[in-house]
Amino acid sequence: MSAPEPTAPPAALPDYLLRRAPAKVELTDDSGRALRMTRRFVHVRSGQHVRVRVVPQAPVPGEAAAVVKLNPTDALGVVVDPHPVPAGAVEAVLATYQPRRRGKVPAPQRGTLFVTITVPGREAYRLAIPFAVWPNWPVFLSYGALALAGPVIGNRFVELTKSLSPFSALRELVTDGELLSTSAGFAALGAGVLKLGGWFAVWAGWLDE
Repeated sequence: MSAPEPTAPPAALPDYLLRRAPAKVELTDDSGRALRMTRRFVHVRSGQHVRVRVVPQAPVPGEAAAVVKLNPTDALGVVVDPHPVPAGAVEAVLATYQPRRRGKVPAPQRGTLFVTITVPGREAYRLAIPFAVWPNWPVFLSYGALALAGPVIGNRFVELTKSLSPFSALRELVTDGELLSTSAGFAALGAGVLKLGGWFAVWAGWLDE
């Protein structure tokens, strides 16, 4: 159950500094499901869409409404620019981003979304939301196949070429069901090892921006 939208506060209000943070920050995928979060990061897959909705606090009577700005790093590509949407007594900001990885290392990378909330005459409030951008499973499987299944297939091919032509050896390989199933198992094992390594990097905070 989502929290109710903020309503206009009473005139007698505690110190303003207690109200600088946003009333709500929603991080969801295209289907509206909340993103997976751990102690350090929000976890997303490369290429998926991430919807960000930031609801500021309701303004103090006599003051201007808060202005919300979203500034992502390069790891979060903009799909839909931040735009205002109604949220009860205030105006929220909604945007859509697409995480993307750089480089060829099959490991999660860091991205950051900076949220800035300003009210005229007040000090700006800044919030940094860290993301861990993960490779998709096909990437893990591809690297797992190269690392573990590749040597198995290569050795078998070399053995076959001792008595067969390269073309015949290749045809023998693609029709060897036992070899293919073993190779698939090694690829899955390699992908699992890479995934565990990625989680260790997340736990240790070893993510490149």
